[in-house]
Amino acid sequence: MRPFLSDLDAKALDGELGTFVLNSFRRSLAEGVDGWVDDDLAFVQPWEFELEDITAPVLVVQGRQDLMVPWSHGEWLARNLPAAESWLREDQGHLTLFVSVVPAIQEWLLHRF
Repeated sequence: MRPFLSDLDAKALDGELGTFVLNSFRRSLAEGVDGWVDDDLAFVQPWEFELEDITAPVLVVQGRQDLMVPWSHGEWLARNLPAAESWLREDQGHLTLFVSVVPAIQEWLLHRF
């Protein structure tokens, strides 16, 4: 997995986050890999809806140092979702991003729903 982690994300896995992620992988794969495969296939198959049809508030959160999900994906989603608010963070990776913004995401949700 190391090739898919920025130095920032790899360092974050040295502590409590690493234990959490490892346990999460174990639980999610305990019944097999079907869910993981379905998620990956969704990246390369047509969706059954148009992004323009999504009218609910959407928060797009993306880190520039994320080596798993390209920065351009976050930019594209933010441009194509009509009700999107984007938090594109230059100083965050794939894993560190969510650790750093979870309280702010919770606050965002409380004010939207």
